[in-house]
Amino acid sequence: MKQSLIILFSLFFLCGSAQTILQPDQLKEDFKQLKDELQKRNRGLYLFQTEEEFEERYHSIFSQLNEEQSDLEFYSTVKQFLVPVGERHLSVAGFGKKSDIPEQFKEKNYKVFPLSLRFFNDSTAYIVRNVSQDSTIQLPSQILSVNGESIAESRKKIAQYISKDKNNTTWENWEISYTFPTNYFFHVDTTSTFLVEWKDSLNQIQSSELQAVSTKFYRDSLNQQSKNLLGVDSFLPSLRTDYYPDIQTGYLKVGTFSEQTVNDNEGGFITYKEIVKRFFRTVDEHQFDSVIIDLRNNTGGQVDHVQYLLSFIVKHENEQKLYYTERKRQFWWGDTNYESTVEKRKRYHFDGDVYILTNGGSYSASVMITTFAKDLADATIAGIEAGGRYDGTTAGRFRTVELDNSHIRVRIPEASFDYYVTKNNFTDISPDIPIQPRVEDYFSYSSDYQLQELLRIISRQ
Repeated sequence: MKQSLIILFSLFFLCGSAQTILQPDQLKEDFKQLKDELQKRNRGLYLFQTEEEFEERYHSIFSQLNEEQSDLEFYSTVKQFLVPVGERHLSVAGFGKKSDIPEQFKEKNYKVFPLSLRFFNDSTAYIVRNVSQDSTIQLPSQILSVNGESIAESRKKIAQYISKDKNNTTWENWEISYTFPTNYFFHVDTTSTFLVEWKDSLNQIQSSELQAVSTKFYRDSLNQQSKNLLGVDSFLPSLRTDYYPDIQTGYLKVGTFSEQTVNDNEGGFITYKEIVKRFFRTVDEHQFDSVIIDLRNNTGGQVDHVQYLLSFIVKHENEQKLYYTERKRQFWWGDTNYESTVEKRKRYHFDGDVYILTNGGSYSASVMITTFAKDLADATIAGIEAGGRYDGTTAGRFRTVELDNSHIRVRIPEASFDYYVTKNNFTDISPDIPIQPRVEDYFSYSSDYQLQELLRIISRQ
């Protein structure tokens, strides 16, 4: 839930009703600036495309920049240019302070689609939150169409602007789910009225006319409605533990690998590494047979956090190679190359069965540890496929470049990571135990079908 609010907020500040009009020469200047910065900084630019293909796409779009565009129209053009690179870490990061758009957001001039959706595939989506004034829409209900266009077609229009690794579609579904209210405006229709068709619990098709709401109203209402539906005053921490002694299993939820602390309920705070250490100490003391590491909706973070967690589960005594990375430096001594390794931890090391729970929102550092856990700790992956690729990524250090005229900000990864994997025929990180989520899981903390099903499977082993 917290992750969805973060992603929506990151898109909200792009919004505004008054748009800056850019002339063709300004568009071309910005587009050339973007190309130059990509070729200078992005080490993964030609991982999934040749330089010739990149140049051909650049010149094709450049030659069409002969008419004025608004800054938001050019925003879509930039995204279209970046998507075929095939690297999710390369992304549009909004607009800079010199743009009028952030100020327009503060003035609440921008309106968004008032329903929160969850896509389960290319054509099926459910309404999981309703912040409109129409109280007749049941939750959850399957949404069928918006303004006469099928939800599948709207999703298709948005999908062409979603950056993802290679051909991975699980991240695509995940991001579209959490960003649909704003992306509908950017890439489908700028209307403020929505005729929505939906299917109720009796399979009857209903229709409702909804009015757009401000981004602030949407964000605040989504937050409060989620608390009401879940029956809580605050959301569960993204870093937490649980234990199931009846089946000798420990559970570690890691919602992010970014630096964080968690309240210890005694007036203090515990760091990520201390929580991980305490978890494996408890598992060791109780001699548990299995651990579950839940990485669902974990979009990444610090690599040293990955290495620390991994050191508790790697199987072999000898030092293990993890990845090789290289990046360009700003300084005169040129490129930096680095090989990372991890050693088996001597205290509280776990030698039992490791299960990694993933979904489309598991990305970056989450994919990294999922790959290494499967390869070096014989881990079993459960859930649905993570949102990234098993064999490397571009990440590490980032440079955010602001285009001079449109003030669009692009986040460019400057390092390239190549993962070491040793298993034969290790070509992906698709789940060994596929478990699809259920829409009911969005309405109760006690309803977590994927976790409960995995626990049942473990109990039968």
